[in-house]
Amino acid sequence: MARLVGQTQADAWIMVAAQRETLKWFANQTIPAFALFGNLERLSLARAGPAMGPTIINLVNQLTALGHRRIVMLIREEHRKPRPGPVLRQHLEELEANGISIGPYNLPDWEDNPQSFHRCLCSLFKHAPPTALLIDDAKLVPAVLEFLAERNIRSPRDISLISLAPDPSFIWIDPLISHLDFDSRP
Repeated sequence: MARLVGQTQADAWIMVAAQRETLKWFANQTIPAFALFGNLERLSLARAGPAMGPTIINLVNQLTALGHRRIVMLIREEHRKPRPGPVLRQHLEELEANGISIGPYNLPDWEDNPQSFHRCLCSLFKHAPPTALLIDDAKLVPAVLEFLAERNIRSPRDISLISLAPDPSFIWIDPLISHLDFDSRP
């Protein structure tokens, strides 16, 4: 990346949903840079994005009010390690505030590859299946839907499935996938 940035004439760099390592690299440079989305905890870099913390807290409260006790968030490794970012910590704290004992079940560990993701899903559904799955990346939703279909588990009949990101393909799924959406125009 350093070579590409060094060879490219630009007034500023804009990173859209960049990985943490990329954000760290830019934060340590003197190059003007701006992050649109991304985990910028303890990084000095200008950024913009939705305020996910209050939304996640509201979502957890709605799910627990509906009786959900086994709420799992499937989120990519870069947001969980080396330690959960602020939004994840708020999520776990809100689960606890609602009387749910938290642990690895609520925020399972998996490597960023299809095989590890599938093993994670198998493990979750082995003994005490989740009643609600929060998925941070809309691209993972088809894999989850396929996994559930193989087991004759339907959303929303048998499980609440919520994508934390929108995707235009969701309008083609019946019933519609529950998802967070935000107006990106501002």
